[in-house]
This record gives sequence, C-alpha cells and structure tokens, in this order.
Amino acid sequence: MVFEVRDLWPEVPIKLGALKNRVAIWMAQALERAAYRNADHVIALSPDMAAGVRRVFPQAGVTVIPNFCHDINHLPSEWSGPVRAVVGESRRPVILYAGTIGLVNNIGYMLRLAQASRDLGHPLAYVVVGDGREAQQIRSAALKSGVLNGNFFMLPPVPKRDMKRILATAEIATSFVLPEPVLWANSANKIFDGLAAGRPIAINHGGWLADLLTRTGAGLVLPPDDTVRAAQMLNGLIQDSRRLKEAQKAALGLARSEFDPAVLVDKLELILTQCISRREHAPRCGR
Repeated sequence: MVFEVRDLWPEVPIKLGALKNRVAIWMAQALERAAYRNADHVIALSPDMAAGVRRVFPQAGVTVIPNFCHDINHLPSEWSGPVRAVVGESRRPVILYAGTIGLVNNIGYMLRLAQASRDLGHPLAYVVVGDGREAQQIRSAALKSGVLNGNFFMLPPVPKRDMKRILATAEIATSFVLPEPVLWANSANKIFDGLAAGRPIAINHGGWLADLLTRTGAGLVLPPDDTVRAAQMLNGLIQDSRRLKEAQKAALGLARSEFDPAVLVDKLELILTQCISRREHAPRCGR
C-alpha cells in the first residue's frame, strides 16, 4: 500500500475543536498510526504534511509530491463569462476565490477585504465562485455590510472544465484559511489552478506556501489580522503594472518548474516501482 496524505487528519479536526470525544480522538489517532505503519510508502502533498507524518510515525518513508498544475497557461483570450456578467463592462481588477465556502476556508476574511477596499476607495472586485456550509452566512453578512454586488460578488460553482474561463477574468487568485497553524500545511487545488493560469496567488497564512510565494515572487502573503493592510497590498500590486506582470511571470514559471505533471508523475512512478521491487526482499519499503 502507498498511502497519500492530502490533509493532516485527525490533527486538523482536533485542533479546530470539531473532534472532541476522547474515545473518538484515540480511535482516529490509532487509525492514523496504523495507516502509516502498514504503508510501504507515504506520499505527502506538502513538506509540512510530511513533517506531520514523521511526528506521528518517525519510521515512515515519506516523499513529497504536491498537486499538479494542469493545462499550464492554456487560457481563453476573451474576457467573458459569468464573472463579467456580475462585475460589469468596467473591467475592474478581479480578486478571485474559487472553491469551497466552509469554516476552514475563512471567506469572512475576503469579505472584510472587500469592506476595507470599499472604504479605501480601491477599484477592486472580489469574486467568490463556489458553495458550502458558510455560503449563506457570508452572503447575509455581505448584504448587511453593503458590499454584496457592489465590490463583493458570489457565484455558484462551475464545472472544472470552465475554471479556465473564470481564471482568465482574474488578476489575482486567492486561498484563505482560519488563523490556525495546523492549516498552514494545506495544498489546495485552487492554488495550483491559479499558478497554471499564470495568476499571482494571495494567501493569508504562513507555512510552506508562504515561503514559496515569498521566495519566487509569485504572489502575496497577506497579514491574517489586518485586512486594511492586506487590501492595500492587493491594490498596490494591481496598480503597479510592472510588478503585476513580474508576479504573473513568476507564477507561470513556478507552475512549470515545480508542479509540472510530467516531472511529478515520473517521481510517483519511481516510488511505486521501488516499492514493488523492495517487496521481493523485505516486508516494507521506504524505511
């Protein structure tokens, strides 16, 4: 068995208070240890996840293979579709969130960004594409604060095949989480979709993604506790055409250099063949 870790479970629900029963916690942690112990190898989607695996089971053989960037830079040329329909013909710069609207995703942070940008007079449009448990709450809060359909827009989910049209309308793609360090290990698909489209990424947390964006210049790491400052950072990047083009180029370069499927699939294939080969000589590989 090759076991892939896409989130640190049950650490995340325990830290967020979603899993509280002591017996349930013990059982979940026992299952986690059993999965790592019985795996011939473990694939982690980020360096921080790999570290989380080793904290639980130091003997595990772990390799980091992150998400892929598919269809790199294959974007439609026209600025059209559902985002244009709600933002209007003015072509205001779009800050895009496309994904689940759940507790962990902290879309309330994006709503506060929209409020700050309105108060600061920034010509930005914040667009959320998706659905989830928190969607109605966010919509109600946006309506109450007066930004809904002003500079904050909410659209239903779209099929994966249509995401390129959505990304083509955006200047910056985003991914947000609650201010909890255990969530910094995330490897969200929306980030890799954005990079493949050559869109700078804005996040509001630390960890491996923050280090990556800072090192390459492919996006912004926004302060999680200061949305006024974060809104100023977004507007500053948007208004500086040279910086924005450099960030777009860096995002595309990152997609090609570190998240190209052609490279990562070969890495995965090597692990699988090594596990098969080592099985002939030992009960576990990757140790």
